Amino acid sequence: MNVKNSILCILSCSLFMNTSFANLPDEINYPPFKSAYNALALNVDRITDELTSAEAELEQAYSNESRLSQRVETLEQSNDQLLSEISACHNELNQQKRLVSDLENKIRDQKNRKSRLSREADKLESNIERERRRLSPIKNKIISLNSKLNAKKGEVSSAES
Repeated sequence: MNVKNSILCILSCSLFMNTSFANLPDEINYPPFKSAYNALALNVDRITDELTSAEAELEQAYSNESRLSQRVETLEQSNDQLLSEISACHNELNQQKRLVSDLENKIRDQKNRKSRLSREADKLESNIERERRRLSPIKNKIISLNSKLNAKKGEVSSAES
């Protein structure tokens, strides 16, 4: 009679454990996190490339602005016969200043966007680590319970023999 009670106890425990842990995840679902992380990394790389390009254009624009400013001063010293050329250079200088302003705004926007994407990537990494820590005790408990179950199954097999 004791053997029957032991067998019934072990079987009911194993059924209970299997159904109670069936709804718990035993692994982190990495693909959505990894996909989002990789997409963010690609965006950061692309934005970094755009930022580098914009900074080079800005440097060129600063150089052009400086060069044009010097030329305007030279032309103003020349005489009234050069007023039309001075006017043209002023117009070009104003275009460069607008370009510089536009590029500065673009660089600022790109830096803000890069910073935001970096924060999102950090948040995703943090979420992954939090999930890992949350699942670790559950995984350990499942391993422990499986070991106990296997031991009980061994006892049942020995008792039946």
